[in-house]
Amino acid sequence: MYADLSAGRINVVVDTYPSAQSILKKTQISGMKFKVPPAEPAVVSTQKPGQTNLPVSKKYTVLADAFKADRAAMRSSGEHKKIVVSFGFQAAAADPGEPNLL
Repeated sequence: MYADLSAGRINVVVDTYPSAQSILKKTQISGMKFKVPPAEPAVVSTQKPGQTNLPVSKKYTVLADAFKADRAAMRSSGEHKKIVVSFGFQAAAADPGEPNLL
């Protein structure tokens, strides 16, 4: 779709913020502007965006607890936010809120 945008065959692309950022770093498109639209109540994922997770078997509670503790430490120290920003994402992406299912 970005090739079509670049070639002028289409005028708009709808994509996720991380995907668009990644592609636009590799593919320069003249005049390209990236805009995150406001949340829309009719589109649930704009109210509660999807969240990345790292599945761990229920029987490995020690490993799951270690991941949770490490993630909490990284968030409280600000390290998680620094990592997110270092990859070019908005700092707000480091705090997605409470876990949710789409």
